[in-house]
Amino acid sequence: MASDLAVELRRLRTSRNLTQQAVADAVGVQRATVTQWEQGRFPPAPDRLRRLAEYFQAGDGLIALAGLSAVEPVAPPALKRITTPEPLEWRESSTSSLRRVFDVLADRLVASITREPSRSSGPERVGWPQSIGRVHRPSPWSTALAARTLLLLDRADVDYPAIAATLADRQHRAGWSNRSLDVPRPEVTAIVLATLSRIGAAGADLDAAWTWLAGIASDDPNGAADRGRPFVLSVVLENAAPLRPESPVVADLVRLLLDTRLELGGQQAWVSTPRAVEPSVVHTARAVAALRSATAFADAPEVVDAVGRAVEWLAGESKDDGVTEILRINPDDRGLDVPVDHFTAAHVLRALIGQPGVRPARLESALTTLWDSYLPAEGLWAWKHDGRLPVWMNYDAVVALRTAALAGFSVPHEPSGERHARSDAASPDR
Repeated sequence: MASDLAVELRRLRTSRNLTQQAVADAVGVQRATVTQWEQGRFPPAPDRLRRLAEYFQAGDGLIALAGLSAVEPVAPPALKRITTPEPLEWRESSTSSLRRVFDVLADRLVASITREPSRSSGPERVGWPQSIGRVHRPSPWSTALAARTLLLLDRADVDYPAIAATLADRQHRAGWSNRSLDVPRPEVTAIVLATLSRIGAAGADLDAAWTWLAGIASDDPNGAADRGRPFVLSVVLENAAPLRPESPVVADLVRLLLDTRLELGGQQAWVSTPRAVEPSVVHTARAVAALRSATAFADAPEVVDAVGRAVEWLAGESKDDGVTEILRINPDDRGLDVPVDHFTAAHVLRALIGQPGVRPARLESALTTLWDSYLPAEGLWAWKHDGRLPVWMNYDAVVALRTAALAGFSVPHEPSGERHARSDAASPDR
């Protein structure tokens, strides 16, 4: 049965002899989205609801039917200071605030989609560049993660088939890369493979991509360097494991990731590169999340022990600021170096939420650091070092905050109040 809001939207439209396409054009969505609103499949996001109310000159009637007292600009929820070791409580007010944050973020992603004319006779390329607001061609990495973010936020007003077709068109030698490289990148291939498995292959050869990843995970000489990089192994494992949990490829990735640990006097953590001698907070957090995704192997004694020791070490750390890692693709060509920025706080939150023995104050610290990069005026998370609005950073934030919410924890939010400087300097599309 359609909701009262759905019925009213249809009445307002038909009483004015308007088509669904006319309404869609007025508020910036596809006609199919208006159809689903009128069928009660899902309600308009607050920003769209505000536009509908203005378009129909409906006053606060639509807002009331949606169950909102007001549709107001997104404001950060107040930080709940924790003074006791009791578990944080998930509150309805926090749910509402987080929902508004997510709705605005989704609206920004939908509005920022890039359409690039094809360089041949094929269809245009549809997707996202590395950072929102940048004029760059769609990047496979960012396009795949933006689509995943919108799926997590239940947005149907997205041209997923066109996005899938764009990603399929970028497949090269079985895999994907954001640069013109002879060999695809395993982390990019894993991200795209997992995304196309959700939105449709659109002609991409997913079996070929899986076979290529299998070679990287085992004995392919082209993957020798990547088999020692915890970041690459973690990304590939976390995206590949849910697709084929019982696969020998997943078992190989688990083994390789465990082999890159660093002993710390009884505890164990991960480093950024095989030559590093200091443990890395973000690489350890990423590894923990990846190992948990390998559900077929998560109960193996060695995995349980590795995760437990890593969580114990992470719980005592506090270095949650974002860091940059340089992936050296070819030691003889520094021009191919790829800088990888890590949203450390988001990964730490995912690693520690729900783990026994983790102090609430440690979780609060990671949450505060995560929210410190949020810009209410933009409705997005920003890389504080230069003010970019990376798609991947917003994906990481959504995954982390959903993890906290589903685990029953509040997500306190205290903005810094400052706008980070925006930089228009060129940066490599990842």
